[in-house]
Amino acid sequence: MSLWLLALSCSIQVSPTEDARVFAQVLSKPKAPGAMAVCLEIADANTQGECQLIAALNRPDQGVACSDVVTDLYQDECFFMASEAARRQGDLDTAVTLCRGAGVFVPDCQQHLWQGALRRVMLGRSPFSVRYAKAKPVFCTWSEEIGESLDYEERFWEMAWNSALSSGMDLNIEPCSELGASQRERCEKSGAQLLASRFDEVMVHPDARKILCEGDLSEVQVLQYTPHPVLDAVVARHRNAVCVEGLERPEGRASPEITPDPDKVVPEDCESK
Repeated sequence: MSLWLLALSCSIQVSPTEDARVFAQVLSKPKAPGAMAVCLEIADANTQGECQLIAALNRPDQGVACSDVVTDLYQDECFFMASEAARRQGDLDTAVTLCRGAGVFVPDCQQHLWQGALRRVMLGRSPFSVRYAKAKPVFCTWSEEIGESLDYEERFWEMAWNSALSSGMDLNIEPCSELGASQRERCEKSGAQLLASRFDEVMVHPDARKILCEGDLSEVQVLQYTPHPVLDAVVARHRNAVCVEGLERPEGRASPEITPDPDKVVPEDCESK
């Protein structure tokens, strides 16, 4: 490349310093009319998207403003954050509508709408059958709003039983036995998933792997559990992976003790009272 062409190419590039100047200008007055248009002067796509996100969330018409964010991922995040703001203000109808525009964040956005109410009824010391009776109306209420989400039911009950089971260090899934067949299956599998996740967290440490293979698991507080065939299978699977195969964790995420049996887990009936 000739020196003249090199000089020309440099002259038409927007410098990072110029991007920073425009970004700082918008940040100083994010509510100013035309702030989102000013962001378009930024050459770097990520900086431009972040700039427009901030400007959109500072407009009173966040739903309309988010639609004007030109970068898809930042537009998705904008709808997510706008929905969060509406939820905090108690405007759930708007929050639900905004969530639908959140693209890749739709499942997480919708989960934020119902997870607080669910946790409130699942935590505590009540029998699991009582907690289920309180959780079902929450499930059915939100099913009317976001039931079209393919993984809503799975997410809801996984979080429900995870919340109920994770309150103590000694994991005990025996209370699942007081539930009907479908919810018992969900509950036990949630407990298995919870124990597997705890194993994954601690087996990165050599000392924990040595205890699993040579010692008493009660030495690792986070891995304490009340013996149950479903949980015993989780331990056996990790012990085989770590002590026999030399891995940090079992390969793959699906396993019989964790994956719910579709013949046992039936959709919740919101028509019955």
